[in-house]
Amino acid sequence: MAIDKTVYATDNTEKTADAFYKKEVYNARLQEQQKYLGKNLINFNFAERSLYGKIDMNFAPISLQKNNIKYISAAYAETDNNSSKVAAVNFVVDAYMEMARQFEKAVMTGKISTNEAYLSNLKVYKAYEDPHKKYADYHKIYADSLASFLQKEGDSDPFVTFEQFIDRLMPALTKSLRSHPFTKTGFIKSKYCPHSCSGLVLEIADLSYSNDQAKMDHFINNKNWNFFVKTCSSHGFMVDQNIPWRIIANIGSREFMTLFARRYMRSSTGVSPQTLFNRYYDLVHVKCYRTFKFYLLSLYNQSRPGIARFKSYCNINGETSRYEASRQYDPFRFENYFSEEYFLRLYCKFRFLEEESKFTTQQQEQLIREMVDYYGGKKTNLNAALYIFEYILNKTFDYIGSISYINKAIEARRVYEEERMLEHRQQQDMEPDEAPGYLSKIVDGTQVGALPVDDITSRTNPFRRYGRSPNQIRTNGGSSETGNTGGTSGGGGY
Repeated sequence: MAIDKTVYATDNTEKTADAFYKKEVYNARLQEQQKYLGKNLINFNFAERSLYGKIDMNFAPISLQKNNIKYISAAYAETDNNSSKVAAVNFVVDAYMEMARQFEKAVMTGKISTNEAYLSNLKVYKAYEDPHKKYADYHKIYADSLASFLQKEGDSDPFVTFEQFIDRLMPALTKSLRSHPFTKTGFIKSKYCPHSCSGLVLEIADLSYSNDQAKMDHFINNKNWNFFVKTCSSHGFMVDQNIPWRIIANIGSREFMTLFARRYMRSSTGVSPQTLFNRYYDLVHVKCYRTFKFYLLSLYNQSRPGIARFKSYCNINGETSRYEASRQYDPFRFENYFSEEYFLRLYCKFRFLEEESKFTTQQQEQLIREMVDYYGGKKTNLNAALYIFEYILNKTFDYIGSISYINKAIEARRVYEEERMLEHRQQQDMEPDEAPGYLSKIVDGTQVGALPVDDITSRTNPFRRYGRSPNQIRTNGGSSETGNTGGTSGGGGY
């Protein structure tokens, strides 16, 4: 059958040959645009750009602190009623409002066309989405699927304890975790968590993502397209070439870093993207690990049989059966049934399976041993051990030695803690109306009090409380080099 070469794709139901050809035509058209519109048209489906806003400069998954969002004025947002429900990071909203007002001036002076559906008067249709709610919805479907599988498998291979449940669960997860992560940390980096969860993304249209023809008609061939792209660039926004009505804050740009530093840090000097991440975002793994245990307990309770039947066979009596009730665990004392090392090892194994890494089995076991050793049975060391693990796991270099990378992770965490303390002090110095809700902050449905960090309880550097230097860590078969053995600096394509 001949390929239809006359139009761009209008949906995702095209035949494979047609869809491929039409996407190639669309991409070629966008490449032409880049020649004279500069490098502001970005393919966010490519490599590390797909993680933009979802990881920090150390590649660690992050989530926006909700006290840093700001609602867009209803006059510049498309909502169901007169009250705006569209929000983004505060300085992103500031930049967008300035850009929208520039469009208004251009319309009034006749600089641009006045009757374009989306590119005459800017309105935001979609912005920040709560990643915690996204994960809750995703995990419910995923857990239901796992529970159904385990119940079917339980007919032939039953379990009555949590340890047996884990033994039955791991083979299934070994096959599925890469494509369907279980932990919230893995979810943030997955395709199931949209870019909008970063708070850095605004969408100024409500068109279908798969309708390339609409992209051409309403944007790329639009009379105001060139003005739109150049105005985005001057205000620090990038344009997603695959979804041209989606604009993304370029936090590596001078425009945004200056705006952020002056308005929200009260500083005339520039700041780095990592400073922004440290102050505005939470490291997902901190609270993820705390809830990880109870997600497993919930799945166990959802999957376990009330009474399990164990079959056996002997030559004399033939097939016989014995019945055993599955164990119930007190949810308030669940953590006491197993050691912290047990859950720490289990979490690390889950995260290895979720990540596309080059760690060998031996290297995985080595790193897990080192994290358990660093924890050392001290609760004050737990978050640091998790930070080191995620720092190394999420890096894009090969793991060939432990000490040098642990040293780097410890230094990164020290900087993180210091930045968080500075943010807290600044919030304390603000008038109450400048920091609404800070003292009653709720994250992921949990009241966390006045501090936005995991374990800061004083104005002194809490990292010193861990009481162990990198040189005190003992490796098991790893290198003890202190130099950088190679790897990439920076992160996430910022």
